[in-house]
Amino acid sequence: MEKPNFEKEALAAEFKKYVEDLRLDPNKMKSQKIADVGCGHDAQFVRASLENGITNIAGIDVEFDEGLKVDQEFQGRLIQKGAEEVKLHDMDLITAYASLGSHPDIDLPKTLNNLGEGLKPGGEMKIYPISDSDELKGIQRRRDEILEALKSLTKDEFEYEFIKGEEKEMQSGEKYTDDLLVIRKK
Repeated sequence: MEKPNFEKEALAAEFKKYVEDLRLDPNKMKSQKIADVGCGHDAQFVRASLENGITNIAGIDVEFDEGLKVDQEFQGRLIQKGAEEVKLHDMDLITAYASLGSHPDIDLPKTLNNLGEGLKPGGEMKIYPISDSDELKGIQRRRDEILEALKSLTKDEFEYEFIKGEEKEMQSGEKYTDDLLVIRKK
């Protein structure tokens, strides 16, 4: 009997979660140039993408596990910088899962403009989750904060839409949704 590979199972679950929540097409991703902003110190989505044959992907975060930095598989795939300062070029897809929408200390207008410059025409930036809950304020940015930051993007160069997530309920009884923000460069 073969031993379970918990690391591989965890990566598969992480990949599935990203694909579903960000509404990604894994087949299309195989031909895209992708950056995962705020990928975390262990770069799980980058690792999971590589496991799924998606090779043109980079992870961006302010710090990484030492083991990843020296792993040959990740050479050139990890960029140790903040989202406000990283310079990207001709990206098809930029993902931000529980990063840009979750950290109130990030200068969101500056970050959105910086990342937007890195998209190629037709490229998309997908940010998840964007909450509509007052109770989650301080943990996640609310839609109104995001809308204010979106005003900094040039309207004739970008378009955006919020895709409503399924309704959830907190212990307090408050109902909320975690929505997906898609920003497209025209």
